[in-house]
Amino acid sequence: MLAQNLIALVDQARPVDWLAAQISGEPTNLPYTLRIHDVGDHYSCEYARAWLLAIQDRPQCKFWFYTRSFLEPNLLAVLSELAGESNCQGFLSIDNDNFEQGLLAFSAYPGVWKLALMQQDQDQLSSELMPAIRDRVKHGEIINFPYHRAASMSCRSEPIL
Repeated sequence: MLAQNLIALVDQARPVDWLAAQISGEPTNLPYTLRIHDVGDHYSCEYARAWLLAIQDRPQCKFWFYTRSFLEPNLLAVLSELAGESNCQGFLSIDNDNFEQGLLAFSAYPGVWKLALMQQDQDQLSSELMPAIRDRVKHGEIINFPYHRAASMSCRSEPIL
């Protein structure tokens, strides 16, 4: 039931010219994309599995999400299934407080995740964070959100590697 409701929500995100584009074979003027959660996170394996069903049912839509729910192994496994879908990109949100656990999760699922570093100023970074990232993360696998204020991020993101 939850998956059906999520699919209905995904359908509401279709660009207004989606049907015409399907008929004509032309691309839509706007991309058919959906960010899973503007705020909040996946709270259970069942909830994440419902999103997995929705993602699989709507392959034309490109999904993306950020998560800090990588400390619980079972939930991380389900979220890695989501992030592993060809039409979905998952980002592990790391910072000074959780980068070690985030890098372990990132390494446990090679090629599945990207990292999102939530940090304002480089001088506020832990002295261990940058070397740990350099040792494990390739170019293009991490973005930096330098302006993160109470779950409100700037529109600007900066690659750091």
